[in-house]
Amino acid sequence: MISRKAMNWPDRSNKVKTRESCAIKIGLVDKICLETHLQKCTEKAAREFGEKDPAAFASIKKLLGSQLADAIKAREKQSILDFVDIWYSEQTWKNLQGKQIHS
Repeated sequence: MISRKAMNWPDRSNKVKTRESCAIKIGLVDKICLETHLQKCTEKAAREFGEKDPAAFASIKKLLGSQLADAIKAREKQSILDFVDIWYSEQTWKNLQGKQIHS
């Protein structure tokens, strides 16, 4: 749960609706609240979650979060491959040859 103000999003625009639905769709947040209602929304959500069976809740959260986690893992793998390609590139090693480390 997050407030629109915290995300620096105006209350009414197509862009906001798109961002909100994207954040909700990928599981980043489950609800967007106006900042003036954030405390009440948070308290209500905490009460609702507290009433749920812990094992069932954990299982559902894991299931719902797995798609997001998989997407993050896929990007992380590509990010590491990109870093390795850059680090071991000829240009990087040429740049490092001219550097001196002082302690």
